[in-house]
Amino acid sequence: MFAAAGAVTFARASGLTGLLVGRALVGLGVAGALMAGLKAIVEWFPKQRLALVNGAFIALGAAGAATATAPVEWMLGWLDWRQLFLPLAAATVAVSVLILLLVPDPPKGPAPVSSKTINFRTIYADQSFWRVVPLSALCIGSAWALQGLWAAPWLADVAALERWEIVHHLFVMAVALCVGALLIGEIADMLHRRRVSPATVLTTAASTFLAPNWRSSSGCPSRASCFGPWCPAWVRLRC
Repeated sequence: MFAAAGAVTFARASGLTGLLVGRALVGLGVAGALMAGLKAIVEWFPKQRLALVNGAFIALGAAGAATATAPVEWMLGWLDWRQLFLPLAAATVAVSVLILLLVPDPPKGPAPVSSKTINFRTIYADQSFWRVVPLSALCIGSAWALQGLWAAPWLADVAALERWEIVHHLFVMAVALCVGALLIGEIADMLHRRRVSPATVLTTAASTFLAPNWRSSSGCPSRASCFGPWCPAWVRLRC
């Protein structure tokens, strides 16, 4: 609901303050949706399949980024950007209501052995958390910065591409993110069944992602760099 309210606020904003408030509400709403989805996966699926299911979940989210490129450019021929946000807000409310009414409660498992309360301090004091977070932030953060902030201005100002060409390149990058998330989840799941360490999968996938970015820093943005940023998000280290 926060995301829907943010979309309406953004669409009706008349100045910078309204735009910032709208984006903040959208961010709050979709962040909650992301965490709720990941929590539901943990409760519904066995831990040995988490990498695969998380990969599919993130791939669905990344597909939304693809719709924000070429499909939106096509729709802007009939609507302006403000009108586009209103049906998105309505769709968000509809999906929220459907989830509330139709999604059943998770299956009840055995009671947890430990009654220790888990809070932010517990998470931030966990060494396993700090083994994953820096690499995850580096991979995902740089991918989002590349696609969302840097690629379009570079393609326009340096490569001197036309608008439709820029949209096409951004669409390909978004599809690569989607496919990469799904593939990493499938690969991690397959290798886990072959007793390959999650740490090995994590470092290999992250290195594969980061290598093309060295080329990007001295030349054009590489599409290959969009395939691997999601790997640390669900390839868990078991130490």
